[in-house]
This record gives sequence, structure tokens and C-alpha cells, in this order.
Amino acid sequence: MWLATLACVAVALLLTFLSWRQSGRRIVVSFLHGHGVEPGAPVRLRGIDVGQVESLIATPDLRRIELTLRIAPEADTVAREGTEFWIERPQVSVTQVRGLDTVVGAKYVAVEPGLEDGPPARTFVGRESPPTSVEQLHGVEFSLESDARYGLQVGSPVV
Repeated sequence: MWLATLACVAVALLLTFLSWRQSGRRIVVSFLHGHGVEPGAPVRLRGIDVGQVESLIATPDLRRIELTLRIAPEADTVAREGTEFWIERPQVSVTQVRGLDTVVGAKYVAVEPGLEDGPPARTFVGRESPPTSVEQLHGVEFSLESDARYGLQVGSPVV
């Protein structure tokens, strides 16, 4: 009887370990606003699901929202220093239309990985807007100063 009990405990421990390993890593991303994201919303990298929102909670000072994300084991390298997260939502401007799939469907958390050699991380501060293409390419940044905007906005092309 003792051998049967020990065998059952060993099998239970093995199944628990395998389940824990396949569930992926948890990370926390804080945002100023939740923008309607709900638990169960996907985390997407270039249109492919790489995780899921597990929970949302306000910080103790009520100034930020913390999202707990579960990253799939095969996409574990996404969660490294320098990775950027933002909540994808509909945005229409003169130069681009993005996030229209969130008008009908659920909102989701988008991710842009940091540098390949960055160390793993578990906490991140999310962006309030998607990065511009220059930021994604790690290009040159210019600062323009003017008394008026003349229709310029973030993401406007420079020709």
C-alpha cells in the first residue's frame, strides 16, 4: 500500500510540474489607462497570439493599472529588457489607420520585443500609444520646434 501511495504522489508531482512548465511565464505591465482590456484578452506579437491577459488590478495609489500577462513558453524570449507593450485600440489619423480590428473585436495587448541580447524581465511600464516606425527600427530621432503644429502629429512622415 505504501508503494502505491508513493507512486501516486510521484505521478501527481510530475503532472503538476509539467502543467506548471507548459503554462508559461507571468509578467506584470503597468499602464495609466486600461482602455477596455479584459482578462482573457490576447497578447499579440505582429498579429500572432503569444500570451493572454490573466488579470487587471489598480495599483494601491490608484494611479496606474497593472495587467498580469501569461506569456506562452514558446514566446518566452519576448519578455526581456527593452520590450514595449501597449494596448491596441482604434486610431485614425491623416497618415494611418490602425487597430480597426478592435472596433468589432476585443482589445488586446501588443508587444514589440527588445534587443535580442537583453536580459529577461518580469515587470514593464506599458506605452500609452504604439511606437512609431522609427522607434521600431531604432532610427534617428529629430526634435522639431514651432509655434504651431500645422497638422503634424506623432507618426507623421518626414519627406
